[in-house]
Amino acid sequence: GAETVGRFFALPPVVSMRLPDMMQYEARQQVPFPLDQLAWDYHVVYADDDGERVPASALLLAAKRHSVSQLLDLFADLKIRPSVLQCDCVAIYNLYRGAHCRHGAGGCEDPVAILDVGSNNTNVIIGDASEIWFRSIPRGGNDLNRAVMRQFDVSFPVAEQLKRRPTKAKRISRLHAAWEGEFENLAQEARESIAAYHSAHRRRRVMELLLCGGGSRAIGWHRHLLGT
Repeated sequence: GAETVGRFFALPPVVSMRLPDMMQYEARQQVPFPLDQLAWDYHVVYADDDGERVPASALLLAAKRHSVSQLLDLFADLKIRPSVLQCDCVAIYNLYRGAHCRHGAGGCEDPVAILDVGSNNTNVIIGDASEIWFRSIPRGGNDLNRAVMRQFDVSFPVAEQLKRRPTKAKRISRLHAAWEGEFENLAQEARESIAAYHSAHRRRRVMELLLCGGGSRAIGWHRHLLGT
């Protein structure tokens, strides 16, 4: 998510054969980098208009070619040729959609928010059976480690071990005191992200919140999300 530029926008009435030209134009307008420096693609969401399938909205995704090449070089060294490269937000959404959404069978009518808490970033992914919206927050599990380092004057590896096994701390209350601000900052940014989604989708309300990622296992994190 942090390496990817994602843009979501409604489409005007357009003939399907004109979509590639329109998306080329939108890519130039929406992404703040020259297109020849980017690997980019798009996904169109269709709506039913009196029995006719018409383009309604689109997701435009772009990443710098340099970043993409670095990832692909890892596979090239192992003589593996990937078929598809996805950004993590889209991959998590596709996993959720494939497991829980059933077209025509009443699955995923209401959007669901997924918080993917990683080491350095947290992805807020919101989607239903047909659409995805996401935002990447530059906070994650390593921020908890840095808070412990400041509180206890310990190294990063020791802070990581205390995060994984908080009962090993001499005073667990000091450990939770160190984390309190980081938990609340991340929870507040998650709330603001969901509010931004609601502002852009006024008729859609998030009804469920799911957690994934290693950082989501930190003890005490869940209670800060109860009001989200």
